[in-house]
Amino acid sequence: MRRLSLLVLFSAACFGAGLVAALAGQTAVVPEDPVPLAVQVDTSGPVPSDAVILFNGKDLSKWRTQSGDEVPWKIDDDGAMVAAGENIYTKEKFGDVQLHFEWSIPKNGNNGEH
Repeated sequence: MRRLSLLVLFSAACFGAGLVAALAGQTAVVPEDPVPLAVQVDTSGPVPSDAVILFNGKDLSKWRTQSGDEVPWKIDDDGAMVAAGENIYTKEKFGDVQLHFEWSIPKNGNNGEH
């Protein structure tokens, strides 16, 4: 319901902006595809030079629960996060990001092909 309300509100705002522009004898310009900011980083190391590493396979110190508490998830012997039924969130807030993540599927695990 909230998504629908936000969509209606956004649509009304866009329509209103177009109507104001039309009444003023102007054409409203809405970009078709926003162009992301090009960022140059050093990628010669194991991670890009501007990367914020959120999980290092050892601790969950960069994560929190929705209420801000310590994350109840565990880390297994292979250094993987083991979910404990509650969503987790980063402590740091981010806007637009370039996301890089790695994962491992255990031998004989289901990789989605079967």
